[in-house]
Amino acid sequence: MALATSALIGAGLSLASGAMQASAANKATKAQTDAAHAQLALQREVYDDQTERFAPYLESGNNALGAYNYEMGLGSAPMINGQEYQGISLSPAAQFAMMQGLDGVQASAAARGGLRSGSALQALEQTRYGLAANDRENQLNRLGGMVDMGQASAGMQAQAGNAFAQMGSTAYGNMGNAQAAGAIASGNAMSGALGNLAGIFQYQKMQ
Repeated sequence: MALATSALIGAGLSLASGAMQASAANKATKAQTDAAHAQLALQREVYDDQTERFAPYLESGNNALGAYNYEMGLGSAPMINGQEYQGISLSPAAQFAMMQGLDGVQASAAARGGLRSGSALQALEQTRYGLAANDRENQLNRLGGMVDMGQASAGMQAQAGNAFAQMGSTAYGNMGNAQAAGAIASGNAMSGALGNLAGIFQYQKMQ
């Protein structure tokens, strides 16, 4: 009778120990999984913040690229803010410089008495063309700078995406490893408890 009671107590202790170990393994797995989910949420927040910050520069760069291609004859006029791009026009600064330059040419020609001469008209045309061409070149350079800015922003967004993908892959891998390790630990705990239980009953049977 005492032996049977002792066997039952041993069996109960073995099962309780196995259940506690399995429970601990499951809690550890849940803690690691929750930590990985929190890591993913933080990474998503950082990624969204980065892409949001770069978005305006990328949009400006895309608009500038469409305008630049149009000016270079490489595409049709793009739609910018709901309106068709009208092309480069003379800037206010260039308009002022042209007015001053033309006035100077005319004053010089008038002082020589040749305001309507061919040379005066040629000088006016050269001044007008030179200032317009220089202003167009400057504006194309500014468009090119905005295109470069958009390209850089696209590159930064791509880097943020790659970083998020790599860290996300690591977090999911950690979750998988934690769940696999937890399942193995839980299974081993219960298997050990059942093995102990079988050993107890076998010993009792032999006695």
